[in-house]
Amino acid sequence: MPTLLVALSVPLAALLLAACATSGDEIDLTAHLVPESAVGDFKLFAVDDGTERRFETVLVEPYAEGRYEAEEFRVDGKPVGGVAGVALPGRERAVLVSTAGGLTVSWEPPGLVQPLRVPVGRTLKARASGRAEENGLHIGSAARWITTTLIGFGLCETPVASYPDAARFEESTTFRVEDEYRHRKLEVQVEGKACYAPGLGLVAATERTRTWVDGVLRSDTGEVHSHLVSGTILGVPIP
Repeated sequence: MPTLLVALSVPLAALLLAACATSGDEIDLTAHLVPESAVGDFKLFAVDDGTERRFETVLVEPYAEGRYEAEEFRVDGKPVGGVAGVALPGRERAVLVSTAGGLTVSWEPPGLVQPLRVPVGRTLKARASGRAEENGLHIGSAARWITTTLIGFGLCETPVASYPDAARFEESTTFRVEDEYRHRKLEVQVEGKACYAPGLGLVAATERTRTWVDGVLRSDTGEVHSHLVSGTILGVPIP
């Protein structure tokens, strides 16, 4: 299952905060992790396995003190999944629905919640449970755990651009489905590192994905590297 790491806009203030941050300080990373976007905005990533990943905003609506957004992602032009959720700037984001292939998971309220005010060096954990459906048929339950650590801020260089004030994260996700329909258990683990730039969001990542079925390892991608090559933010070309 692809990992969706979403992100927009902050001025010099974010860089100043990053420069003076010490372990324990909570830094508002709204600009790095959940940037504003418009329907039709997209980000195209080149992957060293030869594929291209495209993330596109397909829905943006006002929601309480924030917004509700949905994003679709494709691999080599083919739709493979997406996410929908709520972003409350300066507070938190929550994934409410996620899809991959024919599998759709509706996460129980309040969804998979992650804070947007993040301390440097402290590991943060989030967990959610949900209902799993495949092609409209209820097949069982799902659970997801995410562990993230903000390592710090610094230069992130890619073949396309350099990002001097990128937020660097170590991330780990475990996704499990109890498939009662087929009487099997599915587990996907994704571990890696990622860089998020203010005003752009995710710009580079390294990840390894492993998949188990009934406790048997079925696939292991090894380390896969990707970087942003083009896109738009609020209709403006990037990077």
